[in-house]
Amino acid sequence: MSKIWIHDTETYRNLFLYIARNIETKEKKIFQISPLADQRNELVIHLRDEVEMLIGFNSLSYDCPLIHYFIMKLFPKKDMHGKQLVNILCEKSFELIKKSNDNPWINRIKNPFRKQMDLFTMHHFDNKAKRTSLKVLMFVFRMRNVEELPFEPGTVLTHDEIEKVIQYCGNDIEATSIFFEKSKDAISFRQRMSQIYDIDFTNANDVKIGELILIRTLADRWKVPYEEIMKMRTRRESIKINDILFSYISFQSEILDRFLVWWRTKTITDTKGQFYEIPLDEVRDLLPYCNNTLKKGKLKQLNIIYKNFQFDFGTGGLHGAKGVGIWEAKDGYLIDLLDVSSYYPMLAARNRLHPAHFPVDIFVDVIDILYQQRMEGAVIGDAEVVKAIKLALNGALYGKSNSDHSPMYDPQFMMQICLNGQLLLVMIAEQCLDNDIEVIQVNTDGVLIRYHQSKRSIVNTIVNQWMQLTRLKLELDSYVKIVQRDVNNYLGIKVNGKIKRKGVFLIERELHQNHSQLIVPKAIEEYYINGIKPEIFIAEHAKKDKNLYDFFKLAKLAKTSRLVQRIQTVTVVQYPTKTKRIKHYPITCIEEEYQLPNITRYFVAKKGFKFVKIMPPLENKVIKEGKLIKVTDVGDREIGIEAASLCIECNNLDNITPKEVRDNLDYDYYVQRCYKIINAIAAGEEFDIDED
Repeated sequence: MSKIWIHDTETYRNLFLYIARNIETKEKKIFQISPLADQRNELVIHLRDEVEMLIGFNSLSYDCPLIHYFIMKLFPKKDMHGKQLVNILCEKSFELIKKSNDNPWINRIKNPFRKQMDLFTMHHFDNKAKRTSLKVLMFVFRMRNVEELPFEPGTVLTHDEIEKVIQYCGNDIEATSIFFEKSKDAISFRQRMSQIYDIDFTNANDVKIGELILIRTLADRWKVPYEEIMKMRTRRESIKINDILFSYISFQSEILDRFLVWWRTKTITDTKGQFYEIPLDEVRDLLPYCNNTLKKGKLKQLNIIYKNFQFDFGTGGLHGAKGVGIWEAKDGYLIDLLDVSSYYPMLAARNRLHPAHFPVDIFVDVIDILYQQRMEGAVIGDAEVVKAIKLALNGALYGKSNSDHSPMYDPQFMMQICLNGQLLLVMIAEQCLDNDIEVIQVNTDGVLIRYHQSKRSIVNTIVNQWMQLTRLKLELDSYVKIVQRDVNNYLGIKVNGKIKRKGVFLIERELHQNHSQLIVPKAIEEYYINGIKPEIFIAEHAKKDKNLYDFFKLAKLAKTSRLVQRIQTVTVVQYPTKTKRIKHYPITCIEEEYQLPNITRYFVAKKGFKFVKIMPPLENKVIKEGKLIKVTDVGDREIGIEAASLCIECNNLDNITPKEVRDNLDYDYYVQRCYKIINAIAAGEEFDIDED
């Protein structure tokens, strides 16, 4: 029998609960220390004799240090009463949660009692931008039950409530088991890379794996200990931009040439402040040629406009889009993406760019070695090697160059890649625009164009001259249709039938992304690809029970807020003003109110309830008697969830049948969401993206 178990713990004032499920036999073990039972001895025997590895969710920061504390500090005290032991564990639980909120690494045990696998860190959910709870994953996994535990931490539970907690924890184990199954490819990848590079990647996120592979390859090629490289950094007081710009970058137009000259005169002391919220006196010479949108009295983002196309510059790369619309390859017109192969790594290699603390020959050799390994992996179909090297070259080489926590850190190296890379792409776009070739969008490593087939030779000349100049490779990817809101939200249908989706058009989404009402992007895609109207597709799609999940949405509130469902009536009262004009004043009467969990699954319904988000009062800073003080507004703030519609909570699908869902769905709501996007694109108008 396997000695690998998926586990979870729950801690209250009078309950410490441990539940585990064997990944092979699916056997479940439950141990508790509570008024109902004291199973501390049985728990320790299980951990000692039956466990080699524990798999969990956020277990490195919580479950592992909690169990470690129990084994090392509390269990040896044989005479300690169970009530006292559980109360101490409850306080420890509070301490761990508080510390991990401030620093997710601070609780981690260097040498835990058993090997750990944390799916939370593996998927980089310890990153603020990707932080995702297990409850949200239950929604993503389309589990029947996504209910939250109704008892506040620190509660003294009744016997019946203890049984409810056990049932709830079992549902968490089920969710973690599903997550484990969905992570098997990621686990296999980490196991193989750990063997190849002799580094334990078990709990490393993808970017960290790429970084460590890059550093290991550097260590082997340079003959310098891996541990020494991990300490290296290059910090700079200032960077002269003229010293780092490539001499072969040039522009034909006066506007873009002025932009280049402006850059060459700059000396910077930090990298992050060069692209966003720039003081106006620093960009005064550019203001006649750029979008002057301000933020806090500063230029919101560095940009330049040439022939009505706006190029936005940033640390994440070049971005720009012609606007909202539809482009098709028909009537002799072609749509091609000019994409630079392995852009940033090869830009560094061809121009011998390197962090100053690494010898240039060694660093360039390492890029070439890794690139060749990637190409060889692609030839033999080794997807894991291709992925690993891509992470090292794309994710770590540039991605970590501006992080003081990484041995790749050198702000000048970062700016060399970032700035030269963006300007070189603008060179391609300039030549296209000068030859009346339509630029649909530019992104980090490519330019998307539409042109008549009679200009194919011109495009080929632009491509070949640029490749000869830069010694980089441009690849052409052809499309038959582009549907675009902006550079981050578009649908592309390729000549080979493959579909590229971004932003609002995404159907297959990453786990941390919003999975609400996927019926909308699915219906929109059917409209643009097959010409099926949203109302027809949506009605047909809802006939299958499994498809009803596509209509569900997720409300996710901060802990400081509350979500309530209400039955309410609104009465409009009329009253005359002093000028004898009649004014109308709505009065809301709440007939019934029920609090919902802060994470709630729901659908928009014909008959249902008003969902209302209640937030604490705002704190305003005012000056009183010469002192800056905080003044709290009176009363909570309220905002409607789907303010113009009614909703039905469906956290537990055992409480509602598919027929009841289907009969009560507000189909018009979902159809209107589709047409909001379709009509805006047809009119070439920007539209807001729903974040709910």
